[in-house]
Amino acid sequence: RSGVYNFCTSLKSSLPGGTYYTPADASSTVHGSMYGRQLYTRLNDHVSQYMIQVAEKSREFSGDDLLSFYNREWIKYGDAAKTIHHIFDYLNRHWIQREQDEGNNVCDINTLMFRLWRNNFFMDVRNSLLESVFSLMKRIRDGQVADLNLVKSVVDSFVSLGSDDMASGSKKMEVYDSYFLKPFIEGSRQYYEAECERVLKEGSIRNYMIWVFDRLKEEDDRAEMYLHESSLREFGDALNKVLIGKQRASLISEFKPMLQAREKDDLARLYELLKRLGETAGLEPLRDTFRSFVEDAGLEAVKKVCGEQEAAEGNANKSRLFVQALLSVHELYSGILHDSFKDDPGLSKALDHACQKFINENEMCAGKDNNAARLLANYCDTLLRKGNATARAAGEAGASSEDNLEKQLTQAICVYRYLKEQDVFQVAYGRFFARRLVNEQSVSSHGEEMMISLLKEVSGMDFTSRLSRMFSDITVSKEMSER
Repeated sequence: RSGVYNFCTSLKSSLPGGTYYTPADASSTVHGSMYGRQLYTRLNDHVSQYMIQVAEKSREFSGDDLLSFYNREWIKYGDAAKTIHHIFDYLNRHWIQREQDEGNNVCDINTLMFRLWRNNFFMDVRNSLLESVFSLMKRIRDGQVADLNLVKSVVDSFVSLGSDDMASGSKKMEVYDSYFLKPFIEGSRQYYEAECERVLKEGSIRNYMIWVFDRLKEEDDRAEMYLHESSLREFGDALNKVLIGKQRASLISEFKPMLQAREKDDLARLYELLKRLGETAGLEPLRDTFRSFVEDAGLEAVKKVCGEQEAAEGNANKSRLFVQALLSVHELYSGILHDSFKDDPGLSKALDHACQKFINENEMCAGKDNNAARLLANYCDTLLRKGNATARAAGEAGASSEDNLEKQLTQAICVYRYLKEQDVFQVAYGRFFARRLVNEQSVSSHGEEMMISLLKEVSGMDFTSRLSRMFSDITVSKEMSER
């Protein structure tokens, strides 16, 4: 470092050919400019010659051996570049800085080192290097054992080399994008096009779906290890287009049969795959199918209950069968929504639309007096009125009667949320509620308070405040009469 300083500031220094240069004016900066350029040029020439020798040596290797050789040389060169940049610190801060300020095409020593690696070695070996990378990746994709770290080291060098022309305004990732990413994506596309054709010939679209799901998971995990983070999306989109996009229609056609068979694992795989295509291309068709399928299932469940009602006696049993039919459909597909679709907002909205449709517009609610609101109010009355143990017996085995009642009331509120005529329910429920209180037929005070609290969460204070006052007045009156 001091040697560089002395060379750049000396008044008398040896020039090529054994001559000497001595500036006329010792205070002039001409000698500093002269010696700075001479030092810069000599370093450039020396490193260039060294890199040419390394390039010649690399021709002795191929495949994984070439990748290993390249990585070893890259590590050594990187360490040397740091050291040389440090040694030439004075040149960087003075002569190079002055040249750059004057608009001359001169870069700092660290950038010069990487530029020389690129021009004298990398450009010579890049095609063989990429062939070796593609060969190694193919073996990994085919299930063979190979060292992925070799690819990672090479890719890291591509990223570092991308900064060598920043002074001229080029993109930082130019080398990585042009010489690695684009060829790698194209090679991956060709590989998987051939693999897709093979898998589809050997098995069904369902087997293909499972194979694609596993392959994409492997590719995602590997890409996180060796690709630059800025290119993960581009690489993933390219694979999605080949592996999913081209078979999109066939994959979507499997959705309804999976719903019919309630195959939660396959539904989860299909959802994850189509989600990769985006909202419009991937998930929107699933939401439309899910909505219509759940709606049909709900209407069929109510139709079945209508047949059973012929043998049922009393409004209590009819309303119980009706509400339980609605809940069975809602709970089934809510479970699929949670387990297979991760509570996807769009599919959740599709479920809500379907439930609102079959709950309010079904065979059993054709008449004015048999709408869903009145049937639900009647069902709640059977739960909260004494003498209806059968209606409350459907809770979980081993749970207390209070726990079972709370669960059933919560389920009733689930149906209430979908009612179009909530005001009709409120009138009917208020009438049933008053009758229970006046006739002292409530199964428990806790149950009445619990229902009021649940209704308050959905409908607010306007409706429930009247119920609360009524309940409070009856309670106070009862206490006073008992004194």
